[in-house]
Amino acid sequence: MGILASMSTIANPAPFSRLKIRTGALVFCDNDVALIRRDRATSTHYTPPGGNVEPGEPLPAALRRELAEELHLDLRQASAPQLVWTVDQRISRPGPTPPPRKLHMIYRLHITAQVRATLADREYDELPNGSHELGIIEWIDYRKTEHSLRVARCCGNRFLASPQLKGCEHDPIERDGCGASGSASRGRGNSSGVVRA
Repeated sequence: MGILASMSTIANPAPFSRLKIRTGALVFCDNDVALIRRDRATSTHYTPPGGNVEPGEPLPAALRRELAEELHLDLRQASAPQLVWTVDQRISRPGPTPPPRKLHMIYRLHITAQVRATLADREYDELPNGSHELGIIEWIDYRKTEHSLRVARCCGNRFLASPQLKGCEHDPIERDGCGASGSASRGRGNSSGVVRA
């Protein structure tokens, strides 16, 4: 009890003692991958479709729900999702709230052009104050993402993804002033920083 008490108390929880799990998907249609673009006052961010897993929710159910909400995609219209990348993310931030730890589970799946034509082209993310942030769903040739979006970037829940099989010389996590740190893996060993198909 003494060790546990020194690590965390109800009044003063230890940093990264709260663990959240997020499911996301790299949805491919031929050579294009779906990314959600969010334009903000000082920057633009891209993220794969996905979101937080609800308490007690199975991972496949969470992925199915998030893709239905954000892309209007029914997973029965796609190939079976394959887990290709995991990220153990820790975010440092100011304020009294202890910084969270988030485990990202990134899946890969494929759809046909016929299914893509039926999907949403925008998504509205609900903010804590009840308002919504617009996200534009862009289909980008994965062969161009490494050059146009550069390295996989971790900033809050946001990732830039390039599903190339080749390695990348960049760091797995590009710290973009967000105070984020973490590790990524695909199978055995560390990821190159590029999400691969």
